[in-house]
Amino acid sequence: EQCSRIVNALLRALEDYNVDRRGDVGSWCRIAALDGFTSLILLCDELPEEESNRLFSSLSGTKVVGGFIKQLAEKLDAVRLHSAKCLRKILLRADD
Repeated sequence: EQCSRIVNALLRALEDYNVDRRGDVGSWCRIAALDGFTSLILLCDELPEEESNRLFSSLSGTKVVGGFIKQLAEKLDAVRLHSAKCLRKILLRADD
């Protein structure tokens, strides 16, 4: 249940488009969510298979991948770039 709470919080953060006098502060949340998902997905590689399967099943893969792809189409260059770097890290299991 804790894993699904974390995943749901990160999914909500990917939808944060709040703006205030400082600009698009929601982009900070979206970037943090991308980092969080990247860490969770890479963590799955390091866990025993049973725990990895439990964590990965709570990641709700379609929504997570959709969230990453949505950020790839973002207006802000920084968010698009960060999403691409995170996806690259996941797909290639590479550190930047």
